[in-house]
Amino acid sequence: MKRLILATPAIALIAACSGGGADTIQHGQWEMVTAMTSIEAPGMPEPMLAQMRSQLASQRQTQSQCITAEQARNPSRNMMGQQNPAGCEFSDTTWAGGNIKIRATCRPPGAPQMQVSVEGTYTAQQINNRINMTMEMPNPTGAGGPMQIRLQGTMTGRRTGDCRA
Repeated sequence: MKRLILATPAIALIAACSGGGADTIQHGQWEMVTAMTSIEAPGMPEPMLAQMRSQLASQRQTQSQCITAEQARNPSRNMMGQQNPAGCEFSDTTWAGGNIKIRATCRPPGAPQMQVSVEGTYTAQQINNRINMTMEMPNPTGAGGPMQIRLQGTMTGRRTGDCRA
């Protein structure tokens, strides 16, 4: 579970450059803060679910990244190779008119496949998104088939200045 939470800021930063054109974010140093706000896991024993909720409540992730002018101009490059540590395939990357809509299937190393949805708004220097993730994991009780886990959260970002040297 922790790997999935750690992958979320990386996905969000990739999404932050998934636009282009005149109405995109400014290049520079960006700070992204991701917080998961709820978890649902139908069929999971309540003590396990309570422990997961407790862990999520304390795992606010802050990440800083330099988004270069080239990355802002050519966002499709940011969705491949080393800039895509979660191995995401994007089915929708709408970034226009101050609105963001991202849909992806991600396969982080050592973690289950996730369906990720990011929706929100942006200005040249701020981003505010809602994140929804769904994944299937082996059932911890050993009964039945895989268990579906749904996570919801927020991701906010702000430009903090020029990229650090």
